[in-house]
Formats: sequence, C-alpha cells, structure tokens
Amino acid sequence: MVVPKGQLYSNKKPIVMYKIKNINEIPPFLMTLTSAYDHWMYLSSTGCLTAGKSEAKHAIFPVTDDLLHQNISFSPISLVKSNQKRKIKYGTLFQIIISEEIERNLFKNALGNKIILRK
Repeated sequence: MVVPKGQLYSNKKPIVMYKIKNINEIPPFLMTLTSAYDHWMYLSSTGCLTAGKSEAKHAIFPVTDDLLHQNISFSPISLVKSNQKRKIKYGTLFQIIISEEIERNLFKNALGNKIILRK
C-alpha cells in the first residue's frame, strides 16, 4: 500500500491546510470532520459523507465505511467555481473517471473542521 506524503499548503487566505496530492492513487480512507457541537461526521476520501448526533443510533446518514467508499454518488452538495461563475453541483464531486489527466487533492485544516476535496 502506498502511504500518501502530505505537505502544508496555504492559499491566499490566512488558513494553513494539510494537503495530500493524488488521493485517487491510494485506497479510499475515512476522515473525521469535527464540530463544536455533539455532531459526528465521517467523510470518505471519495467524497461521501455520514453524520449523526451524539450516538450511532441517531445517524442522519446511517452508512458503513465500506458503503461510503463504494457509493461515490452519495455525496454532499458542492459549490463549484470556474471562470468566476459559481455553480451548485449535487453529488458525484469525486466520481471515478479513469483518466491520467485528472488530479484529485485533499486539503484539511489543523482543527479538522474544514475539508476540501478538489479535482
């Protein structure tokens, strides 16, 4: 298994994030998305999300990790910005497309409350 090598990344905003390049070249993995409240959220590197409140029995999206990795179309709403135009895209942000031209990167801040999946 290939272990991703990350790096610190900072865009124009004063937010420093950890960047993992080419996440499409490694097996899918889960990340926590932290909250200041009693919510819990797990995000697959494929873009799928499961969340709940306090305990597993209160899951909003009751999905196991293996299903999260497989059901790439089960993902949150995405805001896509291209050529200064904003578009709302529903699901399939990280839809699997076999192409060497597409690079998928993951960014996560130190607090763990901001995650960006970019292709």
